[in-house]
Formats: sequence, structure tokens, C-alpha cells
Amino acid sequence: MSRSLFFGSRATESIIPILESTNSKIVGLTNKNHDSNFNAFSPWMAVPSRMVISPISSTWTPNKRYIDIAELAEIKNILISINQEDDLIPSHEQYQLKVSSLSETEAVHFNAKITEAEKQLCSILPHFRLLIDSLIQKYIPTESTLTTGTDFGMSTLWFKGAVFFEKTQNSDLNQRTENIAHEIAHQIIINYQLNDSLIKGSLNERIYSGIRDEKRPAILSFHGAAALSYMLWVQSTLQDTTRAKAIELQLRSTLEDLKNIEFTTIGQKLYEEFHEALNSIR
Repeated sequence: MSRSLFFGSRATESIIPILESTNSKIVGLTNKNHDSNFNAFSPWMAVPSRMVISPISSTWTPNKRYIDIAELAEIKNILISINQEDDLIPSHEQYQLKVSSLSETEAVHFNAKITEAEKQLCSILPHFRLLIDSLIQKYIPTESTLTTGTDFGMSTLWFKGAVFFEKTQNSDLNQRTENIAHEIAHQIIINYQLNDSLIKGSLNERIYSGIRDEKRPAILSFHGAAALSYMLWVQSTLQDTTRAKAIELQLRSTLEDLKNIEFTTIGQKLYEEFHEALNSIR
């Protein structure tokens, strides 16, 4: 039986080596392009040709995931200095993020809510501890101009290792737990995507995405299927049958439209694992 790439507790045996190799390559490219001497990856290196050299890049502490006030100021400056019209960043990735300014009290609240959700996720699916510690370097509080409510979350190829979450974090615990699993799924696919196109031909062919209930670029619908697989896993384990059924329907409709896409070998294996999740989680 071939090793799992995504689904199941042993998938970490595939995910972690890909992550470590990818990070090492990015650090090497960053040092070459910027005549620098960084030893560890940070999200601001995700696209080495446009990395902004900043104090936070040299003082970044890996696995210190929770935000503090000083870091927020630096992060805001980094994002402002990156040209969002750069050809490196396609239009569908221009989320117009607004990194939030927080008081100390708000920062404590944000961090506590994230910590609580992490704890529940790792209690029901223990192998997620390794995934969180390896894949997520920083949770960044944000306000998005493109969404309303308190459930906004985002991971992107252009800031791999950073997860942007709505600053208020006022959803219930099960929803926040699902949200973290959702973003971990994106982070995993990002790392595979940096080593393999996953999809043959155009990544922007319009494909239905159940998570958004609209047609989106094929690669984003593929990301959506990954996220839905982990969301279903979490809510099934939490025995929230109503939420799990809703997610199952979204995943099924997404996979149905993706079936006509021609995948690479790795992309096909991931697609099949999304189907396995759909058929095995109850």
C-alpha cells in the first residue's frame, strides 16, 4: 500500500520531508538573491525574488506562533511594502488584507482563542500537533475587505507558513477548531504545490467549489477540496452530524466537478485521498 500524502495519521511521513526540503530550498534562494545569511525559513521568504529584508526576518523565532504587539507593527510594514500588483501575485490572490492593530487585551484574547482551538484539535486528532508545529509559524490577526463575520481565515502560497485569521475569534470552539484544520490543509497543499503543479494544463480553468458555492480557478477548487476533507474529518470526530453532513455535500460536489481535470501523479493521488475521506468518514 502506497504512503498517504494527505489523509490519515501517517501522512506526516510524506508531508514533513516535503516541507523541510521546500523550506531549505527557499532559504537558499533567498540568501542567493539578497546576499543574505538566513538559517531558517520565515513566511516573508515564500517568494524569494520579492522578499522584503526586514528586522523581523532576522529575528523571527520559528514556532513562536502567537502574535505580539511589536511583531504586528513589523508585519504591517512588510505587507505594505510588497507590491500587490506584482505579476507574481495573480488577481485571485489579492485579498486586500488589512492587518489589525491590537491592544494588549485584544492580543491576549486572540492568542487564547487560537490556543483553545489548537488544544481541542490535537486532543481529538493527536497527529495534528506535529502538523501545527511544523507548518504554521505565525497566526496573524486581520480584517478582510472581502468578507464579513468572524470566520475569515486565509493561507496563501505567497506567505507560506503564515495563517491570517479574523481578529475577534468569536465563533464557538468547534468552529474555531474546524478553521485551524482548514488552514492546515491549505498549508499542506501549498507545500506540495511548490514542488509539483498538481494540475496539468491551466490552473485557472473554472471549476465549481462547494466551499464558496461558485466556480473558481481549478487550483483553488482543489485547495477547497483539501480543506473540506479536513473539515469533515474534524466535525465527524466531534460528532457534529449536522455540520459534517453539510461539509460532505460541499466536498462531494467539488470532487464531482474536479473529476474532469487532468492531474499530475501527485495531484491524482491527493484527489483520490479526498475521495477516501469522503467515503471513510462517518
